[in-house]
Amino acid sequence: MHDYNEIIGRYEDELLNRVTPFWAERAVDRENGGFFNSLDREGNCFDTAKSIAMQWRNVYMFAALYNSEYSKDEYLELARFGFDFCWRTRRPDDGGYPAMTNAAGTPLMPGRGGFMGTMIFVYAGCACAELFRATGEERFREEARSCFTNYLAGLKESEHFSRSELFPPMRRRGCYMHLCHLCRTMLVCGCEFDDKVRTALEMTFEIIPRFYCPEAGRWLESVPTDGGFRLESSLFRTVIPGHDFETMWFLIQGAELAGNREILDRVPEWTLRIFDYTTDRKNGGLFYYMDALDKPVWDGRDMVKGWWTHNEALLAAAFSYRISGDERLFERFREVDEWSWRHFRDPDYPEWFGLVNYDGTVSNGFKGSPSKTFFHLPRALYNCIQVFKALAK
Repeated sequence: MHDYNEIIGRYEDELLNRVTPFWAERAVDRENGGFFNSLDREGNCFDTAKSIAMQWRNVYMFAALYNSEYSKDEYLELARFGFDFCWRTRRPDDGGYPAMTNAAGTPLMPGRGGFMGTMIFVYAGCACAELFRATGEERFREEARSCFTNYLAGLKESEHFSRSELFPPMRRRGCYMHLCHLCRTMLVCGCEFDDKVRTALEMTFEIIPRFYCPEAGRWLESVPTDGGFRLESSLFRTVIPGHDFETMWFLIQGAELAGNREILDRVPEWTLRIFDYTTDRKNGGLFYYMDALDKPVWDGRDMVKGWWTHNEALLAAAFSYRISGDERLFERFREVDEWSWRHFRDPDYPEWFGLVNYDGTVSNGFKGSPSKTFFHLPRALYNCIQVFKALAK
């Protein structure tokens, strides 16, 4: 018999008493609006540039917490505060957002086109959907729908782009897993229109499994748009374990909403397979980046381990365990839980470290960066709480 209540209590304490207050107290830029991204170990800002993707992630998380059983007026105030900053940076000509701004919101990087320019629409869409759910204000639903429409357009455009015959048009799994999450969030928050969101959700169930390469036994990040796999180059063999795990629990949430039994039946085994090839049996923890054929990762990203990989693994294991009851998945959850709390959790200051070395020693003391904000960790803590509350009933 597992002690689910121990997990629930520990995760609630971490979420409500350490992680959320850290960002609410240390990241808010009262002078210019929005949130500081780059925070050191103690929460001091060391770079005032602002990633708009991270701004939207903050808005989403505060709005989602306001919509939860842990609701506080402060959370909605902070979500609105972040929305107002992002809205000031919005381009009226195409409805897009810059990738980076200075503290005051002046664009430093345009964010037009490209992967990140398109991905901003996902984070903005999810945030606005949660704000609509919280307030009922139509402007938030309209912006969620606008982001959804722009995201699909950007996705289609990106899949027809080719630099040369050596680089055919590629389809990115990250685009489809995030589309699955965006669709599910919009549907739950009441942002459907003309059945477009549900149709897009169903499309992700068809396309995402195509990223699994039987020859390599791995989930790939990119595949040619016209099908097949390109394993002759390391550029096409990238494996990002965090995305592998994130894909799994996104699929579970989406498939439960859509009633897709086939996907739900397959995900637990997929999750176990991902743990098989991503677990570092020598040092513990999970690999950050990998080559699908276990060739060298030339840029060294395999020499560190990332907080968000482990956050997503906790979610994939917990969700897969809930729908299957397979004890192997609970064991995987326990392994990642213990390793994460021992190596990523800062015992002296709130929030978790972003990166550790391959052996688990801290490599960098930052708590926030242009890629780490109030998002992966609180989302993992909150959703794991929900899973184990359901199991404890």
